[in-house]
Amino acid sequence: MSKSILATCGTDKVIKIWDYSTFKMLYEYYMDKSIYSISFHPTGFHLAVCTKDRLILINLLINKM
Repeated sequence: MSKSILATCGTDKVIKIWDYSTFKMLYEYYMDKSIYSISFHPTGFHLAVCTKDRLILINLLINKM
């Protein structure tokens, strides 16, 4: 089952998860390092975050990251 969500990141080191069917932001996640790229698993339950020196895997839960 896939979700109707998308993720954005920027130079402010914040990952935001949006529900594009309702146009509302669901989560904010603050990182301590610059983010180079992000990618969802096809199911929408996992997020891979790439920084300069590591790959971070984040599980998306019902009400938090």
